[in-house]
Amino acid sequence: MSNLKIQIKGTIYQITEKAFRSTDYWQKPITPYFYASYVAAGQLVKQWANKNYPGIVCRVKGSSFANGNSMDVRVCMPDGSPIPDADYRAISSFAKQFEYGKYDGMHDMYGS
Repeated sequence: MSNLKIQIKGTIYQITEKAFRSTDYWQKPITPYFYASYVAAGQLVKQWANKNYPGIVCRVKGSSFANGNSMDVRVCMPDGSPIPDADYRAISSFAKQFEYGKYDGMHDMYGS
């Protein structure tokens, strides 16, 4: 499996080729599109954080399970101390754009 380079808002990212899908094959022409799975989203978040905050350690872990998936983003300074609050909010804001919704286990309901 190879990585592909894509450009989003002027920034070049590398993502796995599995992030690209195409329209139904009976439609012509076949149009490829980008699908931000938890794997691709995790790759983008990590690359974005490393580019914009090079002094911060960013770890991303994705999980897939029945009826959904998740992405956990952990950030800290190289010595393990917390990062500045403004940096945390910026990284969190970038990561949240890949959020499809939230599951409410108390009411057994999924919402956006």
